[in-house]
Amino acid sequence: MTSRNQIAEVFLDLKAIEINHAFDYRIPDELIDKTGIGTIVIVPLGKRKEIGYVSRLKEKSDFPEKNLKKIEKIIVDITLFDIKKLGLIYWMSFYYIAAIGKIIELFLPPVKKSKLKKFFSDSTDPTIKKFKIKSTKNKNEVITCNKHETDQKCNKVYNETIPINELKQNKSLTDIYCKDINNFIGKNLHKAFLLEGFLNSYNKISLYLNLCCQTSKIKRNILILVPEIISAEKIYEGLRINFGHRICIYHSEMSERKKFETWYGIWNNDFEVIIGTRSALFTPIKDLGLVIIDDEHDPSYKDNTIIRYNTQEVALKLGKILKIPVVFTGSTPSIELRFKAEKKDNFKIFKITDDFNNDTMIEKVLVDLKSIDSYKDNRLITNTLHKAISKEILSGNKVIIFINKLGFSNFLICTKCGNIPKCPECNLSYRYHKINKKLVCHHCGKEINFDGACTSCGNDSISFSGSGIEKVESILNLRFKNVPIFRIDSEATEQKGSEENLLKKINNCGSSIIIGTQMIAKDYGIENITLAAVISCDNMLELPDYHMHERVFQMESQISQKVNSYTKKGKIIIQTFSPENPAIRNFISGSYEDFYFEELLNRKELGYPPYSSLINIIISGGSEKKVKSEIIKLSKIIYEKITNVDFILLGPVPSPFLKSNIFYRWHIIIKTREFNKFAVKLGKVMRNFKKMESNKIIIDVDPVWIL
Repeated sequence: MTSRNQIAEVFLDLKAIEINHAFDYRIPDELIDKTGIGTIVIVPLGKRKEIGYVSRLKEKSDFPEKNLKKIEKIIVDITLFDIKKLGLIYWMSFYYIAAIGKIIELFLPPVKKSKLKKFFSDSTDPTIKKFKIKSTKNKNEVITCNKHETDQKCNKVYNETIPINELKQNKSLTDIYCKDINNFIGKNLHKAFLLEGFLNSYNKISLYLNLCCQTSKIKRNILILVPEIISAEKIYEGLRINFGHRICIYHSEMSERKKFETWYGIWNNDFEVIIGTRSALFTPIKDLGLVIIDDEHDPSYKDNTIIRYNTQEVALKLGKILKIPVVFTGSTPSIELRFKAEKKDNFKIFKITDDFNNDTMIEKVLVDLKSIDSYKDNRLITNTLHKAISKEILSGNKVIIFINKLGFSNFLICTKCGNIPKCPECNLSYRYHKINKKLVCHHCGKEINFDGACTSCGNDSISFSGSGIEKVESILNLRFKNVPIFRIDSEATEQKGSEENLLKKINNCGSSIIIGTQMIAKDYGIENITLAAVISCDNMLELPDYHMHERVFQMESQISQKVNSYTKKGKIIIQTFSPENPAIRNFISGSYEDFYFEELLNRKELGYPPYSSLINIIISGGSEKKVKSEIIKLSKIIYEKITNVDFILLGPVPSPFLKSNIFYRWHIIIKTREFNKFAVKLGKVMRNFKKMESNKIIIDVDPVWIL
């Protein structure tokens, strides 16, 4: 007979959803004391050896003892998760219809599995007691110190902490928003809060510092999630005066060694405040007392890999499991979260008004591109925009201009044969890049040289259709010859350190023009911007995705927030062919509230979230015939097997981007008002569905893009 708790339920490191259950293994006597929930082990499976994760210990198995194989060894003497985090793993597996083994991967240390043992051996070297992260100006570096030295340093940092009431912060902001939230910190109660409105960097740091200090007083830890690394660095710099070495940053661009050492420091409870991008949510934080999600509306909180989880939803579920408060901030909250905050009893909205956010009063100007004379005016840099730029440049100010695409033009067309050069991998038209005379596919990155002749007939009668950032740059260079013009986009900053150098140049010069794509909306902290312009957002509105109105409204708001000269009147100019679009009309009138309610009416009529749940199922593969055949087969099975549940299935149809990186993509979209019932049945369908080896299936629950 086995002794007490000598049987372990183990989830194997298998990605296939059809094997979504634990296996029973016997724990050898020599490993009894070392085996617990969350332990990483090696177990036999048939003739193979597999990595597994212990999810439960028990006395007996439903299988005969003689049939049970033994755990062979423990990889590292560390536990990945506890019983509460295991509850989150089970929920994510159910909600996102994914294999538990795949979900557990999110909680693994950030190193290759083959290196796990070596990294943990290094981290437990008796000559290195702790790993600490300290900040240099622009990047993290690892320092080490023994425990006694660490405690002395931390104590010193806390005798030197600046009291909250001595900080130069907006007292009203602290009183109004923090007192209510602080009432739930450390009380073993879950409550969610949405702080709706624009917070400048100064007020945001003050708010976060207040909440962190309150949580720290009760010896609980804090997680602050941010959409991008630059935001993490700004918040880190604002909080480190109070937390010293007890604060860290965690993100994907750290080196493998530094990222692991930070992860291990979190596991070792070396840090009170953890600031990071979405993956930081799965780090092994002990005694978590508060989660803050900064700029919650940002699409980067949605994972775009195999497990397409929404950080906001997972954070809310974790808050419920741990019984802790979760705080969301955002100037233009996502429609679904705002709706949830209004309807749920355990959710509260704070509307931040101009009295507290110090937001600049900005003049908003709308230019209707339909009404201009194309013979006398330019639709990219209109006369209105040109005059506004000239005025600000002469006054020594900075101007930012947003355009929603890269490249010199949208596409080329031969006026003789009608050929439009397209990427053979993706079947999408190339964009022309004038600076290096290349045709580039902006979906897969393939590029070819372009000598000015048609790639089909060789004629040089080429028409440039549409516009890109290089075309805008070209026009501005002709009109403002002596003005520094900078580009902020993925191409201009692709080399390591180039972004940092570019920002130095921008901040060190006087009047200048900064043009960019989505990257320009980041919180770079560029000062003395008095004019912002959106050249055109119509191409966004035309995309086949129900989120697009929301995306445009959020983009306009983010761009307007870059106007930051508090002593001068600011201005934003929106150029568009669609001035009556709700996203543009309501931005000009300055009402998020009006936009929100109008967008809700449209979504209710069409049955889109938040009035239903959406699931996007994508099948991709090298053969379009096989992909199409398989998704048709899956659609029929869903119709046949999922009964007594309210749902609508749209498709199958080709994805808006049919071909990507040589793979064809077809999809179906499912709308349902009974998500839990549907998810249970869909999970069963997917576990029994035998897909072709050549194809890949992605299940995207609550998609933020349907492209």
